[in-house]
Amino acid sequence: MSTGINYLDENWSVITGCTHAGSPGCDNCYARVSHERRHKAFLAGKKMPPQYAHPFSKVQFHPDRLDAPLHWRKPRNVGVVFGGDLFHGDVNENRRDAIFAAMLLAPEHKYFLLTKRAGDMARYANNIIAGERGLASAAAYELGRGILGALVIKSALLGWPPEHVYHGATCCTQPELDRNGPTMRGVPGKWWLSLEPLLGPVCFEDALGTDWQESQWRPSFVVVGSESGPNRRPCKLEWILSIVEQCKAAGVPCWVKQIPVPKVRDAEWFELDYSKHYFNAAQWDKACRQHGWRVSHDMAEWPEALRVRSMP
Repeated sequence: MSTGINYLDENWSVITGCTHAGSPGCDNCYARVSHERRHKAFLAGKKMPPQYAHPFSKVQFHPDRLDAPLHWRKPRNVGVVFGGDLFHGDVNENRRDAIFAAMLLAPEHKYFLLTKRAGDMARYANNIIAGERGLASAAAYELGRGILGALVIKSALLGWPPEHVYHGATCCTQPELDRNGPTMRGVPGKWWLSLEPLLGPVCFEDALGTDWQESQWRPSFVVVGSESGPNRRPCKLEWILSIVEQCKAAGVPCWVKQIPVPKVRDAEWFELDYSKHYFNAAQWDKACRQHGWRVSHDMAEWPEALRVRSMP
């Protein structure tokens, strides 16, 4: 399934639906708003895909989408269940096994998992290492790959964790990063952070410890962006700039997804000097407060220091 998320090529929505996880990022969930609009249309008699017969709070598994990665010819950056949460309590463990088995059977892609339930993600990933999950049988039966598929999975598990799977957690505030950051450090293999919607300043060292820049402890990738949508909450440019600078100092790839820009267009309001790659973040944020702001995905409208989009 194509995606409007600018750092992904595909959104693999093999599971849809979720409930509030207690994160402030859930308050204006884009997936919920989009699904409920289509659910309302379904109830009104419009022709819609069958998944919209149910509200977003109904977690649904879509078996017809399970083997999609095995049919993509070119390598892709894949968002795994970005329209829900793979680690929601209503997701059947055997189906979760099948999704992981599909990722191991198509290692030419990079898979970016994202959850607001970091503890459940860590437990599951560590259970795979402990041999407590049935990924091989899932490949044989759920994916219909038989004995050969099971053997491929067993071989892949010998090298667990895989290089092409990135476990990620959403953290919108410092308290959320304080809670989930140390948990993510305990996830085997590569892990990443989505600081979107960013709702406050964030310091990685406070959450991850003074050794967080060491290669074995730091995240493999960080995404940051302001909130979008009609009920978006304010985001200061200085918060985003701080994250970019922290990532640069640690050698962590960072992707700035979108930023708030003032609705006025006169650069003098912001005391910008692009020729020196300098800008006054406080002045920019002041202009956003005074004149209103909108969300920009276009880096040509951004200060040079924030035109950062790199991936692992």
